[in-house]
Amino acid sequence: MSTRRSPIQAMLATAVGGILSHDEKLVKLGLKGPALMAWLQQKDIGVPAALHEVHSLSSDAVMARVDSDEVIVESMPDEPLRQQILTALETPLPGLYRVPQQTVTFFLPREEAGCLVLAQACGVNMTSVTPETIVLTRVAGVSCGLIAHSRPKARFRLWVDYTYAPYLWGQLSQITSELP
Repeated sequence: MSTRRSPIQAMLATAVGGILSHDEKLVKLGLKGPALMAWLQQKDIGVPAALHEVHSLSSDAVMARVDSDEVIVESMPDEPLRQQILTALETPLPGLYRVPQQTVTFFLPREEAGCLVLAQACGVNMTSVTPETIVLTRVAGVSCGLIAHSRPKARFRLWVDYTYAPYLWGQLSQITSELP
């Protein structure tokens, strides 16, 4: 979900001490249905093979397999794969559905500071999670999708429902402000 022109835009506009950040330009595209995997293969679109696997498409774009027949693509609006999928979706196909995505994306570095934040707010030890995997967990009591990226940008990507984004931003901001 884009936060442009939304009530939370001003709150998210500022990075907290350079640790917590948000990129409002990223957009998500969800796809689901029993025909999805065959359709993606037919279109020569590489899909993560395993459940909860994440493929990096470019420096900011990812495709995450969140269910056996569901993927989420997050990218800049002009990402070529996004455009390819949108063009292909112009012809309806039984068993393939577009799923609205209403999540906001936050970023934390995968260095000590980001790990300290998650150690205080998340029950999963993210330092032991395989990179390029999405973990469905709770952060500060809020359900999130949490991706540990490796290189080139070693960071954590948090997907949170936009209705909980202000609360989570506040909680993570508080934690980051208390770091040494």
